[in-house]
Amino acid sequence: MIATGDWALLQSPVFICVNTLQGISLKELYFAGTSQVEQESLQYNQFEWRCFMKNQTLLVSLVIFALIASGCANASPPSSPPSSTMSSEPLAVEDIASLIAALEAAGVMVETGDKVSQEFFKPEGSILGVNGADVQVFEYESKEAMESEASQVAPDGGSVGTSMMMWMDTPHFYKSGRVMVLYVGSDETVLSLLEQVLGLQFAGG
Repeated sequence: MIATGDWALLQSPVFICVNTLQGISLKELYFAGTSQVEQESLQYNQFEWRCFMKNQTLLVSLVIFALIASGCANASPPSSPPSSTMSSEPLAVEDIASLIAALEAAGVMVETGDKVSQEFFKPEGSILGVNGADVQVFEYESKEAMESEASQVAPDGGSVGTSMMMWMDTPHFYKSGRVMVLYVGSDETVLSLLEQVLGLQFAGG
């Protein structure tokens, strides 16, 4: 609104004293000096400008949404922390040292005991304490040498070559790499551990 006594300049070159136009707003006063066509054109331009601003606002919102969606899609999933559990794949056993490492990797405390000799096996063996049981391990110079003597063991483990055995308990023979393993006993935990690191027994009960 304009105050009484002010002068207003209309679009047409005419000055009108506000004393005679009390209560008339500048917008009304402006339209008073314009033609009907000019008024409609002005209103149309204002309408176009409001539509333009709404479209621009919508466009900016769509661009921002697209950028956010793209960032979420390209974001790499959080990497899983390394598992603290031991690998289910057993270590390859080639000799006594790798046999001990494989048993320890399976969560077993292994104790190294005395030496042992069997008349039907050429190399001197070592006794390993596995879960409280004695396991005899014979390491050969080559895999071929080990396989040659392993072939002399009867399927039930009751004899080796021409030697007949009188075992105190059920014998179990395993082989891997350059080692042959003999466990005389029936502890299911020990049998499971030996099978896990050496594979199925090749002879025995």
